[in-house]
Amino acid sequence: MLWNFIVATALISLMPGPSLIVIMVSASDRGLSSSIQVILGVVAADAILLMLVFSGIGTILHTSAVAFSVLKWLGVSYVKRPKVD
Repeated sequence: MLWNFIVATALISLMPGPSLIVIMVSASDRGLSSSIQVILGVVAADAILLMLVFSGIGTILHTSAVAFSVLKWLGVSYVKRPKVD
């Protein structure tokens, strides 16, 4: 069952989507070296999400309204923070 999940996650990651668009825009705007960094970032983000799924965080967030609200407000504070240039 674990292998099925890993294979499904890998196939979904290979499908065109927002990550691929970011990689293509980076490659066209900044060149190969920048797009390699973006690819590594996408792979790292996918690995982190996979580890969170394996840890059971989805079940915790699904069953605990408080935990979900805390995570949601952390996301809001991240999006609303001022950009540093």
